[in-house]
Amino acid sequence: MPDLQKLFFAVLLCCSWMFPARTWAQCSSYGGSQLGLIVPATRTSTTVNTVTASNYVRVAVIRGIQYTVSSTLNNLAVTDSSGGSPQASSGTSLIYTAVYSGYIRLYNCNASAVNLSVSIPTSTTAIGGSNTEDSKTAAGTNGWREHLYQRLDNTGGVPTDVNAFSRYLGYRDTITGETFTNSFVGPGGTYALKSGGRYLILNTPEFFAVQYRMQSTRPAGAYLADMNGDDGVRLTVDGTLYFNRWREQSNSFYTKQLFPLSGNSNLLFEYYESTGGNDVGFTNFSRVSNAISGPGPSTDTTVCNNTAISFSGNNTFSDAPISAASIISVAYQWAVSANGNAYTNISGATTQNYSTGALSPGTYQYRRTATISRFNSGMQANDSMPTKTSVPDLSNIIKVTVRPTPAATLTSGGSVCRNAIANLTVTNPQTIPVTVNYSSSGTVTGSGSVVVPGSGTATIPFSTTTPGSSTVTLTNVAYTTTPSCSTALSGVTTTVTVRPLPAGTITTNTPICLGAAGRLTFTSTSGTSPFSIIVNGTTYNGIVSGTPFNITPNPATSGTLSYDLTKITDANGCVSP
Repeated sequence: MPDLQKLFFAVLLCCSWMFPARTWAQCSSYGGSQLGLIVPATRTSTTVNTVTASNYVRVAVIRGIQYTVSSTLNNLAVTDSSGGSPQASSGTSLIYTAVYSGYIRLYNCNASAVNLSVSIPTSTTAIGGSNTEDSKTAAGTNGWREHLYQRLDNTGGVPTDVNAFSRYLGYRDTITGETFTNSFVGPGGTYALKSGGRYLILNTPEFFAVQYRMQSTRPAGAYLADMNGDDGVRLTVDGTLYFNRWREQSNSFYTKQLFPLSGNSNLLFEYYESTGGNDVGFTNFSRVSNAISGPGPSTDTTVCNNTAISFSGNNTFSDAPISAASIISVAYQWAVSANGNAYTNISGATTQNYSTGALSPGTYQYRRTATISRFNSGMQANDSMPTKTSVPDLSNIIKVTVRPTPAATLTSGGSVCRNAIANLTVTNPQTIPVTVNYSSSGTVTGSGSVVVPGSGTATIPFSTTTPGSSTVTLTNVAYTTTPSCSTALSGVTTTVTVRPLPAGTITTNTPICLGAAGRLTFTSTSGTSPFSIIVNGTTYNGIVSGTPFNITPNPATSGTLSYDLTKITDANGCVSP
């Protein structure tokens, strides 16, 4: 006996013990004593013998269900659980339609004891009603809710949907996972059902039907499951029938039935039972195996320009759960996307693995579609449903980033004065930092490297202590992060000319007469003419080496005069000191 049903029947016994015994002289007071607790069967009558005068039995009912109560004498009455609002009979039988799911009192209003029987009519033309308390479309999330119906036809053979699923009785939440087997066997061959969250009804396991409902949030893809039934079973996913064995049969097993899931799918697994064995199962529920891997240490990879990529995919056909089943076929198609939304099938890429050609810079996303196909049981031509099921399953996605070949540019060096800064600027056009190697020949020789930030610049340190000309060349550039994508540079050069600082002396044309104009001569030893010089705080421009020039002001006193040369600027802008 399952634990749940042990608990259920323990509750039945406890309820009969816990109800207080009270005695009223007349049935009209609807007090009396509780003599027992019964849960009526759905097909056969449940009988309680010797219900004494003016006392009652407590009966579980479900809203919307019509019950037939029979007695060996007249005068029956039904009240709610508190003993109020009676419905009385005029003869030996009473038909009662439950207005809620719970318990009622069934009274014997006779002076002597009676035997009572309670049942739900089973004929298609008789009353009987249907459970209106519970939603018969409620589904479990990643687990099944079981909804049980009493068949209206009550005969062997394949029922119509009307006969199978019109009289709803109740449900069970005992299935907590995605797979199950059930034989509908409880104590005494009965099966307890819920209504309004409580176990209130027992079903005798013949001539009934079940709808199992589940909302599955499994990832979108192709799935297989094994199904069995005695008698009929069928599976509908998101409104489409994918498996159909709706027929009289001994317990039969159907393996690897194929169907799709969307990531939020509604599954309806249906079953009916006539007589004999009553077994049903939904087992070995799993997604097909469809996974790809790339060359990188992780799922996504970054490579250099003109690199080819090889992808590996598992063998979906030979791997579980298909496991090389001959009834199933697998076809592959590789696809690529530049934005992760729209994918384009790659022409000719229809094998298990795939290799690209040399890739140009950009971002690519690759995936493989494995299309799984088979004729599910019950869907073949000899079942009048010649429908082949084909389900595409999308693999994981691998993102490939192809870096462009790195480059760098160098500003023109030009001419600089000795000891000035040479503005040798390296520019990085990429968004990723690079390391740039360089060399110098001529007056200044040597080599070195600078790191240039992404979309930024850096300055090459260059010595200008020695006048002369030097050629600076960028020799190589590489990304600072893996992959480095190093490349040699050609023709990225500039010339730097270091000019000497100007130097020279001044002399006077003596003697200088008082009040007359004085003249000086500047003689350069380095620098480019003409010069600008400062003598005794006065600036003289356009001075040519060796050519006398007038000084100001004219000498106003006699005696010895002193002239100091404090600054020289040549035509190139070089300044000394």
